[in-house]
Amino acid sequence: MAALTGGAMLSACGSDAPETGGDVADANAEEVQVFENVFACAKVTGKTTQECSEMREEAIAVAAKEAPRFAALQDCEAEYGAGQCVEADKAGDQPVEEQARSGRSHFSPFVVAWFSRGDKAGNSPLFKSKAGGFQSANGARLGYAGAPGKYFASNRAMERAKSVPKVKPASKMAKAAGFGSRNKSWNLADRNSAKSSASARSRGG
Repeated sequence: MAALTGGAMLSACGSDAPETGGDVADANAEEVQVFENVFACAKVTGKTTQECSEMREEAIAVAAKEAPRFAALQDCEAEYGAGQCVEADKAGDQPVEEQARSGRSHFSPFVVAWFSRGDKAGNSPLFKSKAGGFQSANGARLGYAGAPGKYFASNRAMERAKSVPKVKPASKMAKAAGFGSRNKSWNLADRNSAKSSASARSRGG
């Protein structure tokens, strides 16, 4: 996506929210390490922040191809939460052939973390789950394994998409709310700064 190459989809710092998880029904679920930022990655793995940054970039590159896509911001936020989605511009975020086919931009959720399976299958992006914790691009929710950063991932959570997800058309709710609203700020810090500035202007006025 437009800002994916810079890694802005992932905030620099981790969340302060308590770690929660869901049920993983797959008996063959595998324990994986989840990282919310490069610093946590470096501390746990012993890798350099540069190496962890490369892991993160790999997950973000996967997200550019596999993250869910919505025609309307309202529908994306209904699934992932307010402020958790961003518009992916049709110029620069898609292969040329897909741009020609779709001819439009779409909205996708922010990558909030990634999980690593070591050298077996690389690094995969994670998104916020409405029920708490994390979920994969195909909606499989990770189960908390009882220790910070440790989760169980089902076989489905580890599956890679065979094709680029289709853009889900705008729902009646989105059309009624004014289909076409936009959120173009990839970096969570930038968005928080913008809110602070707006608040300061309000107090000053």
